[in-house]
Amino acid sequence: MSATYTYLDAFKDYRESQKKYDYFFLGVILASLSLSVQMIDLPSSNPLRALALLSWGLFFLSFLSGMFRQERLLRFYRIEADKIKYSTRKEQFVLGLAGQAIIESAPNVVWTAAEMTDQVAKLDYAIDLAKKYLGRDQQVTSYSYAIQKWCYVAAMVGLIIIKFCDL
Repeated sequence: MSATYTYLDAFKDYRESQKKYDYFFLGVILASLSLSVQMIDLPSSNPLRALALLSWGLFFLSFLSGMFRQERLLRFYRIEADKIKYSTRKEQFVLGLAGQAIIESAPNVVWTAAEMTDQVAKLDYAIDLAKKYLGRDQQVTSYSYAIQKWCYVAAMVGLIIIKFCDL
């Protein structure tokens, strides 16, 4: 590692590796579903047949949950980017209110203190709203990953039971 490796670099690398893992896991789930459908003949006994259908359904539910998680992660990243943009803009207005910066709304048109105060209030509201959505989306992605993971494990256990019981 070089001395110029920053927290931002580590964060980007983490996100990139997480994205690769997520897509890999989705591929494994879909491959497991398609292989199990091709390789396993429906057993003759009704309980094992039901277990096979349940396992296939769990694989499919796992895949759908993973796709839903990907959609939520993309939304999370967009909201996070907006929050950073709003925070940066708010910092500029706070500097303007403190008299440390001159902020122009148009060329040669300076914001008044009342306008800047109004903008800071609007940006505070937007940042608070973004934080609320980020918290909710983070919780939803955690739940969807748990559903994805445990449905996959349950489907694999079901297929193993079918293989051992239907020899």
